Amino acid sequence: MLGWLPGASLDDIARREVKDLNDRRDGSADRKGAWNWQDTVGAWMAGTNKDEVLALAKRKADKQLEQSLSGRIADVEANLGVLKGKYSGVDGKTTKELQSQLSQDEARIRALVEARTTKGFDVSSLDPSASAIDILSATSKQVNANADAITDKADKRENAALAYSKSRDREGDRRYALEQERMWNDKKEGRLNRAQEMRMNAENNAMQMQLEYSRLAQADANRSQDRKDKAIMALLGGLGNLAAGFTI
Repeated sequence: MLGWLPGASLDDIARREVKDLNDRRDGSADRKGAWNWQDTVGAWMAGTNKDEVLALAKRKADKQLEQSLSGRIADVEANLGVLKGKYSGVDGKTTKELQSQLSQDEARIRALVEARTTKGFDVSSLDPSASAIDILSATSKQVNANADAITDKADKRENAALAYSKSRDREGDRRYALEQERMWNDKKEGRLNRAQEMRMNAENNAMQMQLEYSRLAQADANRSQDRKDKAIMALLGGLGNLAAGFTI
């Protein structure tokens, strides 16, 4: 009705009413003076009413709040990736609730960045509604799996090296045993050879001694026979002389 008057239009009244909205901006604040009879009269004079004023004031307040959070909202929406944002607009939410949602999304994004840099982690396997704790837990499992894989690989290398070392030791022990056996057989064979040689030498010496004894015995026999022969010859010579004497 009098909206043509300065400050009397619906837009002017709604702009002034923004500060008197409740936390969710969907009605007047629960306090004295948030909306009174003067506001009712002012709305009537502007050709409008309370509902229209508060609805327009809400839209203005929502827009102001969204603009104040626009930087964080843009960062969250650009980096959520496979995740579904906790933030879904300002309508019907308190400033505290909006900041909490954005903070949760920012924490989820940080966890998502860590997940993406974790070897072997498939971010597409995440539940779109997963919380930061859920993401970090899944990432931790992958980190542990990677660590276990590294440990298993190291254990396999160590076990292989140990097995190889043991096989070398066994091979070394086997070679040592064979060498000791060979040396023992050589010594045993040497002893046998020396014993055989000693027996042969002893037998040879015995034969030599037997031959010498035989030679000496034969020599003694020959000397004895010579003595006998000489004695007989002497005897015969004596007898011959004796016979000659008788003959003369």
